[in-house]
Amino acid sequence: MRDRSPRRAASRIGAGAEAKGRLSGEGRFEVLGTLRGEIDWSGTLALAPGSVVEARGRAGTLLVRGALSGRVEAEEVFVSREGSWTGGGSAAEICTEDGARVEGDFRFGTASLAPACVAGAGEDPSG
Repeated sequence: MRDRSPRRAASRIGAGAEAKGRLSGEGRFEVLGTLRGEIDWSGTLALAPGSVVEARGRAGTLLVRGALSGRVEAEEVFVSREGSWTGGGSAAEICTEDGARVEGDFRFGTASLAPACVAGAGEDPSG
């Protein structure tokens, strides 16, 4: 899964930090801690292992290596073996590794995902 946002420093919520409210913007945003609220992110939202996101909204690309709970819409989604997404949502493309947990009411597109899976697996939101 390619990150289509311009290459620049990512914004992030650090490990051990907790944020509540509305997140909106573009580019790359990394969650290493906890985020609760609404999301309106047009770039990449990356959840690091151990992170917790309880939110609803949308993201351009969603990389889930932590725990996501809520209804989220995205163009591209990658859920790693240590990641989980519960609640529901939609994605034009999704890729999951063996062991990933996806539970809820979802709507997914039908595009070929093999190249996206290979590319998405190499991106690590924790650094």
